[in-house]
Amino acid sequence: MVDAAIRPYISEQGKPYNFFVIDDSKFMIKSLSDIIRNNSGNVIGTAEDGFDALEKLKQLSDQVDIITLDITMPKLDGVSLLPMIKGITPQVKVVIISAMGKIETIKQLVKMGADYFIIKPFSEDNVNRILDFVLHQKKKINSGQRKILNNNSEVVSIFAVEKDENSSKSLHTIIDWFGCKIVGVTYEYGLPLYSRLEKEKDLLDVVIISIEQQSEIEAIVAKIQTFNKEIYIILLSEKLDASWLDEFLKLDVNKRILIGSEKNLYELLVGIYPVNNI
Repeated sequence: MVDAAIRPYISEQGKPYNFFVIDDSKFMIKSLSDIIRNNSGNVIGTAEDGFDALEKLKQLSDQVDIITLDITMPKLDGVSLLPMIKGITPQVKVVIISAMGKIETIKQLVKMGADYFIIKPFSEDNVNRILDFVLHQKKKINSGQRKILNNNSEVVSIFAVEKDENSSKSLHTIIDWFGCKIVGVTYEYGLPLYSRLEKEKDLLDVVIISIEQQSEIEAIVAKIQTFNKEIYIILLSEKLDASWLDEFLKLDVNKRILIGSEKNLYELLVGIYPVNNI
């Protein structure tokens, strides 16, 4: 059954959107194709491996509107295939199909032009919500099949500080994929950052900081704790000096500062808050 709030996969011109499904599982291809057709979409092609997909897409390049792409496939995987797809069909939207994990792979795919992600295993409702967003550019939705809830049983609200625009975009997608609420993502520091944090202080559960310089970490953490001592702070870095971190954590009397990397970000979040099904 299709949610009444989900619009059919039909363009403003009244024509069905054309889908191409790539997955090494016949069962997965059938499942996705059935979901798409149940919502008035048109599946004009499928492929079980990357090389077959490329050959078919060369013939259909001017007809395809959206591609669903599996990451793990024999011969040619989704990571290698995505830039080739964009070379053949630069205008096409691509939704990645994958299991939870491999954060570095997600960031890489976002930079290469992936539009969104569907988590395996998925429900028909979840697929429809994500494809509806990608096709119709609705208000941002949580794509995760599980939501991380705070102690008030509300979706965890996160503000993230990244080092540049590309990293900011990919971290936004990662957090959203985890089923969290994005209050803000920025790569600005200093007064612009402090102003935004103060404005959102009562809405935040977690601030994630991807940063390398010790002095900036100290200043940002001090400001956050001035605004709201109940906020958890997750510091993400691969290069911070361990001895300095030990001393820094000794000053965390409220036990609200966690250290990690993007690879274990999900584990850090669910270590603070429970995970619930949608």
